[in-house]
Amino acid sequence: ADILQMIGRAGRPNMDSKGVAVIMTGSANCARYENLVSGRRCVESNLIGSMHDHLVSEIVLGNIYDVDSAIEWIHSTFLHIRLRRDWVHYGCKTKAEIDAFEREIVIRELKKLGANGIVTLIDDEEVRSTVNAKIMSRFYLKQESVNKLSCLVAEYRASLLLKTISLIDEFGMVKFTGQDKKLVGQIKASPGTRYVLDGRGDEVWEKIFYFIQLHLGEYEE
Repeated sequence: ADILQMIGRAGRPNMDSKGVAVIMTGSANCARYENLVSGRRCVESNLIGSMHDHLVSEIVLGNIYDVDSAIEWIHSTFLHIRLRRDWVHYGCKTKAEIDAFEREIVIRELKKLGANGIVTLIDDEEVRSTVNAKIMSRFYLKQESVNKLSCLVAEYRASLLLKTISLIDEFGMVKFTGQDKKLVGQIKASPGTRYVLDGRGDEVWEKIFYFIQLHLGEYEE
């Protein structure tokens, strides 16, 4: 889907009548992209796997406030379009059951969010956002990350909070270079660093642990 969106932006709007997109890839992926751009390969929706995250955003924005408004929202998605083309791919048995299938998904995800304290469900029909939902939406956190952080309320320790934050999935894309290792060593050795790990600081989460303290001003030259 991302490739198709980028190709669709080729050319200058209102200036060019056509655009050119060049895909540079290895021979192993050549057939894949040829099928994709020619329309022979269907793009499917991945919304079901991350439905809860999107529902929270819409609830915080006020676009979803009960089950019916959630159903109305899902009707505006690409998932709704693909369900009517290939319902079996998404686990729906027949075309006649699509509406019931969508409703079942929405109710299931809302109940999970309610059980985890992300939203408040009223009579299993109306839905309200909570502080956790607003934090999740504002900082683009996954539900699993919010759940981990919420568990620390009963046993709050700054060092444990730092470690938990450093281990959440949102930092999974962070990359470090060899030069960062020297800086991590300096942060670790600084008297201004309040929390020091036993490890060498080679793991990505360990580096994040120290860089958070650097950002918070715990590190001094």
